[in-house]
Amino acid sequence: MLQRMRDGIQGWISWVIIIAIIASLGLLGVNYYSHGTKNNNDVAATVNGTDITQQQVDIAYNRFRQQQADFPSNVEAQQKLRQDILQKLIDQTLFKNIATANHFTVSQQQVNSMIVQIPAFQQNGQFSPALFSAVLNQLGYSQQQLFSELETDILISQLQNGIAASAFTLPAEVDTMINILQQTRDFSYATISNNQYLSKITVDPKEVQAYYQAHLAEFQTPEKVQVDYLKISAQDIISSIKPTDAQLQQFYQANLSNYSQPAQWQIAHIVVNITGTDATSAKNKLAKIQAALKAGSPFAEVAKDFSEDPLSAKKGGVLPWVSEGTLPSIIQNAIVNLKVGQVSLPILNQNSYEIVKLLKTKPLTTQPFAQVKNTVKQAYVQQAAQKQFADMTQQLQDLSFQNPDALTVAAQTLHLPIQTSDWLLRNNTAKGLFANAQLLQAAFSDLVRTGNNSDVLYPDPSTAVVVHVKNYQAAQQIPFTEVSSAINTLLLQNASQAQAELTAGKIADELNDGKTLAQVTSEYGVKWTSVKNLSSHDQKVNSLILQTAFNVPRPVREHPISASIVSLPTNQVAIVAITAVHDSTKKILPAERNIYQTQLQNNFGQFTLTELLAHYRKQANVKVLQAKFQAAD
Repeated sequence: MLQRMRDGIQGWISWVIIIAIIASLGLLGVNYYSHGTKNNNDVAATVNGTDITQQQVDIAYNRFRQQQADFPSNVEAQQKLRQDILQKLIDQTLFKNIATANHFTVSQQQVNSMIVQIPAFQQNGQFSPALFSAVLNQLGYSQQQLFSELETDILISQLQNGIAASAFTLPAEVDTMINILQQTRDFSYATISNNQYLSKITVDPKEVQAYYQAHLAEFQTPEKVQVDYLKISAQDIISSIKPTDAQLQQFYQANLSNYSQPAQWQIAHIVVNITGTDATSAKNKLAKIQAALKAGSPFAEVAKDFSEDPLSAKKGGVLPWVSEGTLPSIIQNAIVNLKVGQVSLPILNQNSYEIVKLLKTKPLTTQPFAQVKNTVKQAYVQQAAQKQFADMTQQLQDLSFQNPDALTVAAQTLHLPIQTSDWLLRNNTAKGLFANAQLLQAAFSDLVRTGNNSDVLYPDPSTAVVVHVKNYQAAQQIPFTEVSSAINTLLLQNASQAQAELTAGKIADELNDGKTLAQVTSEYGVKWTSVKNLSSHDQKVNSLILQTAFNVPRPVREHPISASIVSLPTNQVAIVAITAVHDSTKKILPAERNIYQTQLQNNFGQFTLTELLAHYRKQANVKVLQAKFQAAD
């Protein structure tokens, strides 16, 4: 039986686990709450006939936005982000198609097991149906949507892990990687400051005007809004609930099972599987087992010799303790009629016969009220708060929808104060409640800006908010006269940067053509800093200079210096000149070599995945249908 459970076939012990999970999930129902996300099922793209909806893109976009502390306020950047998100959804769909075509599957049991292990759905280390419902509510998910996403994630993960696991490396490849990572280099570097060219450059006023016209969106006062809002806090509700002892006693009696340990049994069993549709062979084996038991053979010995549950057979058929209510009724009914030491008659349980022996019992025990009073109070308050929170939230939704042009009716009915936010900007620089991206997005939505109440929003599972515009200021163009000086400075900096890069590039070219450091120093007046035996992870020099030093090709006899340039964030351009490369002679221990090999295999696996995806992209029939996403096609 346990072997079948491991193989995914329905055995009663596995069903004890699965039924517990499904029962928890089943308490929730299947509901979908939009909470401010438009129900937009327009198709954004198709991948081999599979639709990607605008709603999927919006959900992914909003989720990313909520996770970012510094979300771009530039419209072009936001549009580019939407295109990137759509491309990721296209790639995800392609990966799913690849996995399905290669017969990868995901069972409902795998999805359920993952859900109950997600920390966001747990309270005190245990899966919480109420928290599960609240989190889905906040995210705007239905249960089926979450199941579908997890199924896709597991499916793609199986594919990616399978490909990554198939990657291999040759010893010579590992040697090359180790040599590259452990080699050191001698090099010199010099910097050219952009500032030395500023006094030699003038900017035509026409260029300043042209730049302004080409970048009008960059020279605007930010759009901003101030909103009134109503907030329902589960924590505030919890603080207001003061149950009496009588209420707690009544709650305790109504939920005795939560404070009781059900009857438990430890049993041993012998399993005989029925293969095919003919049970004759199983019955014949069963007869031998019964005869052995009747003849006085110990149950444990008979289980070892005959049981087809290999794990328990090794232990004489003994199983872990099981609780009342967790077993199939046919098994439990047989156990409750046994006394300790007695053996049941054969029981037909789905596709097997089982003979059960009762080894030990533990009776039902209930904790006294006085012992669990604090736990009862906590559960009572939590349950009452959840109900009150849900009721108030529903009232808030109804009242704000029925009276869309103000918060007054909802505030008076629910006895909630109307609060006012500070001025809010689109770039998510707000603090406190409106640091939440969902609330910020709602504050700037067309619905709210035109004078309507928002839907009920959930910045976290225990807080519900409705917002209404108080003041709004659209973005305004800043006059050219106010920004011309700043544009002139910017163009000067760009031109000086270009001149510095040009000079640095000439120096690098001359070094690569055979000139010495002394020769270019004499010609250009640069000052070199020389370092020796630096590794690729050294911290003695600027990281950009170091990275460039290890990207430059190895010098050869004909070209004893190998040089390149890199722009630095300090308004400088660096020339990096490699003069020597030292290969490591250090002996690598087997354990260390294995680490390098694993890292290289992972890189190869990722490369294989990238190439596989690129191949399927070329083969796939991908159509981007929404006009604003055409650049992603």
